[in-house]
Amino acid sequence: AGDGSQAHIIELASGWMAANADHVDGWIASASASLAAGDAPDTIDAPEIEREEAVALPDLGGRTISVAIENAYLPYNYVDAETGEIGGFDYDFFGEICNRLNCELDYTEFAWEGTIQAVGDGTFDTAGGGITITEVREETLDFTDSYISVDQRLIVGLGEDRFATLEEFGQMEELTVCSQTGTTNAETAIANFGEDRVILFETFGFAVQALLSGDCDSVIMDETAGQGYQGENADSIQLLEGVLSADELGVPFPNGSDLVAPFNAAISSMKADGSLFELGSKYFTDAFTVTYDDIGDGAYAEEEIPLTASWRGVTEDAIHIGISMLDFAFLKETNLSPQGWGDQQLVWETFVANLNSNGGILGRELVVDAYKYYSPIGPILGGIDPEAVCLELAADIETFAVLGGFLGPVEDVNTCITGTQNTIMIGGRQTAERLAASTAPWIEPGTMKETKMKVFLSLLEQEGLLDGKSIALIGNEDDGPYELTSELLSNMDANVVLDVGLQIPVGDTAAEDARWDVLVQNVLASGADVAMLVGGERAGIRNLAYNDVEMDLYVMNSETFTNLSESVTPDMAEGGISLTGLTEQEIWDDPLTQANCVVPFKEANPDMVVEGPDLFDEGEEEWYRSIMNYCRWLELFVMIAETAGPDLTHDTFLAAAESMSDFVLPGQPYNSLAPGKYDASDSFRLSVFDSTSGGDQGALVPLTEILDGTP
Repeated sequence: AGDGSQAHIIELASGWMAANADHVDGWIASASASLAAGDAPDTIDAPEIEREEAVALPDLGGRTISVAIENAYLPYNYVDAETGEIGGFDYDFFGEICNRLNCELDYTEFAWEGTIQAVGDGTFDTAGGGITITEVREETLDFTDSYISVDQRLIVGLGEDRFATLEEFGQMEELTVCSQTGTTNAETAIANFGEDRVILFETFGFAVQALLSGDCDSVIMDETAGQGYQGENADSIQLLEGVLSADELGVPFPNGSDLVAPFNAAISSMKADGSLFELGSKYFTDAFTVTYDDIGDGAYAEEEIPLTASWRGVTEDAIHIGISMLDFAFLKETNLSPQGWGDQQLVWETFVANLNSNGGILGRELVVDAYKYYSPIGPILGGIDPEAVCLELAADIETFAVLGGFLGPVEDVNTCITGTQNTIMIGGRQTAERLAASTAPWIEPGTMKETKMKVFLSLLEQEGLLDGKSIALIGNEDDGPYELTSELLSNMDANVVLDVGLQIPVGDTAAEDARWDVLVQNVLASGADVAMLVGGERAGIRNLAYNDVEMDLYVMNSETFTNLSESVTPDMAEGGISLTGLTEQEIWDDPLTQANCVVPFKEANPDMVVEGPDLFDEGEEEWYRSIMNYCRWLELFVMIAETAGPDLTHDTFLAAAESMSDFVLPGQPYNSLAPGKYDASDSFRLSVFDSTSGGDQGALVPLTEILDGTP
């Protein structure tokens, strides 16, 4: 009966032409004469060919045939993502068979992994999906005759230059193959390359994504399916030359099924009259243009969960949040900062509006119920008390989360939000003690101080910057991981010649300077050549400079240098070494920052001129900082909330965050969250402060390359 392949169809056509040579010769002679006379007809009528008498097919009397189908495997079966219409070879193939046999079809969407067993135990009469006939499967299934032959091939990255052939790939034992579990493709991969080199996924789509993300080196699949994925990702992947195996596909039935013979008869008749060839031409050639971008998830689609009022601050159609912001007007008035970050509320409003115009968070609108400013030194000098802001944002109104938190000396107030008011927060500065006092999920977009200090000391050691150094460790016990630093240095066998912990309110300049009058003498007497400042760093920098003490400055907290304050000049901080991530200019230039942050803000505010750090003029508002930071914080919140799904609660938000082991944020390439790790950034480098860079206020410039510190 033949195998239904293109080669077999061509063979049939050649045989027919040979058997009807007299007719063919007549057509050719007639056409040649007409062309020679210059009067070629528009069409050439073929003479009637006497057909063999059609064989009568079985009549199933309207019997219903149950079919398991994925609806997610091109070109065999799919559901159009826009119209919801079903399509694919299986539907036309089974439809034509039942048209000939007088039967009805009952399709059930069913994941591939359990399909063979479900047909074998009689749950379904048969299944679609281009199922290969194998000896193992024939132990529990009866197959029809083959209706098509397909090749198994490897998909690789576009422009792959490590290997050019299957043979070369096989010889490179470090290379891996991804496939779908429970398929003959997976069996072929294991047989050819060994089980240790094969990585299995629930669907071929996940396998292809693993290839695209660099988590495997190739994907094995049927050539026809591979062409669908290649069409979707033509700029990223290609089919590797060569065939691993050629498989015969058949229709499966439970052992002993009385449907095998009728289906064989129908398939044979479709081969004889050319209809099977027509289906093959429609679905297994370039004529088929549907890609995986065009279809839904089929049997793998997540069950749609209705949006409900799932938590405080979450309704069917909205997520309510509050936002806290540094009061730069107060900081400038009290000479604690030379400039602000522009109109911070406008920046937030722009990004929230952009989010909502693009569908919000899984269909819910993000609503900001309150924007509140606070003083980083609390009510001192008439500043806005962050305790009051906490109550306004998390107690007086029903908010699901607060974005921003509190920075500076008032960082302990963050637990008012995450502990006392039991409200989710994105922002603030974490410590182990503060996290322990929190009952609601708290995610820091940056890195908590304890983690930073561990990384800072590790990088200093790696770069040889502790070798031969005599260290004066001076810390503020209320403003930095001083005790941890002391412990870490003692375990590193570092030469600490002075170790002093202070308890002075940060920002109380008079009290700080009075204490440092004595400390300067202690530092000089110790013989230290490095001042490692942990908390209250500006006071140390200022007083060492006042007393003309020249020594290296090791300051983990980079914000000390990016916001020197009015009491510290750039010359005082010259040469200080700190822990950073990307430079501000690198963050600004990051394509993700530009696409997700800068461009949307400029488009929404076309009359506003916003420049990056390299074009910043001293004295102007630092709009770029609010744009970069607030965009990143909002994107992190949205990312976690969408991962949590429609049923948004504290528990689902926390579980979602803990599942995000590797992700990218604008200007922050390396990030991770996990149980016990709730600070996102893993992007680190050492930088040195240069008073002549970045304008009148100086800037931190890279000392080392950026490091991926993802655990």
